[in-house]
Amino acid sequence: MDKNAFYRSGMETADALDDMDMPEQAETVRSFAKKMRDVETELEALIAESR
Repeated sequence: MDKNAFYRSGMETADALDDMDMPEQAETVRSFAKKMRDVETELEALIAESR
C-alpha cells in the first residue's frame, strides 16, 4: 500500500458522505484520516531515526 492510500481513501469516503448529505460523518472521517496520516508520518520519522 502506498504512503497516502489510507488518507486518500478516507477523503474519498468523506466526499461521498457529503454527497449523501451526511456532513457530521464526513467530518469525522476526514479528521480520522488526517490523524492517521500524521501518525504514519511520525512513525516513519521514528523508524528513520532508529536506523
